[in-house]
Amino acid sequence: MNILITNTSLNTLGGSENWCLTMAKSLIGLGHNVFALSNNYGRMYKLMESVGVRKDCMAEYDLILANHPQNIPGFKDKKGVKIQTVHSKYVSIERPIDFVDAHIAISGEIADYFSISDIIYNPVNLVDYTKNESAEPYILCLCQNNVAATNVKKYAKRMNIKFVHHSKWHNPISQEQLYKSMVDAEFVVGVGRGVYEAVSHGAKCVVYDTRDYDKNNLPYPLTREDFEKSLYGNFTGRAKVGKMTLDAAFVKSEFIKDDKFSGANIATQYLTKYIRICQDQD
Repeated sequence: MNILITNTSLNTLGGSENWCLTMAKSLIGLGHNVFALSNNYGRMYKLMESVGVRKDCMAEYDLILANHPQNIPGFKDKKGVKIQTVHSKYVSIERPIDFVDAHIAISGEIADYFSISDIIYNPVNLVDYTKNESAEPYILCLCQNNVAATNVKKYAKRMNIKFVHHSKWHNPISQEQLYKSMVDAEFVVGVGRGVYEAVSHGAKCVVYDTRDYDKNNLPYPLTREDFEKSLYGNFTGRAKVGKMTLDAAFVKSEFIKDDKFSGANIATQYLTKYIRICQDQD
């Protein structure tokens, strides 16, 4: 099939941009042709291009996987089965629109808020990489907010453990480099997609960041007991789990590895939804 993926920006290495790269890799691996439509073809698009993605060049596609469709000129005129992925209830360009065939929520929280019936979680490209046991222990901080990152850095200093910071705004690195860093890290700190990626490769996670649109900024440890509650809230501070001090969260975090978010698995779920839509339209 010919499949179009849309995103407002394909420049920074952020959450929805990594969603696009992961989905593109997975769909190409399943034998499909993947194209991209964006207002900003930058660094992320070059990574997508390197795995076989091409720029939008057709008026009609079999399937259109839409992020931020209301913000992309010409989207309405594209023909094909349109599925919008709703990533947030706070960010205006990520809210559901009317002129698509279906909506997919990435978490239970978003599904309940917008009354969306289908949930498909964030996809992750799994990297085959063995932990370097001889590496110096470190905390991998994915916080976008400087205040949160500073708090993590202070904790690392108190504990005499190395602090490493990567985000789409601070020292961004490739997806593969990031995943290897997660495997080697003693702890991973972040929210949302970063936690999906960390648990997919096996990590101890502290769910923590401070975002302007999210006032529930107290940290908490990711544990097996609270995993599903945290997943419901998209691995953010909005999850209804016990919040605590940063020090306590590090102590109580548990090593978790779960491959349910593998890119091939998630891509197949979207293709299954596409088939159902086509059957309903016949």
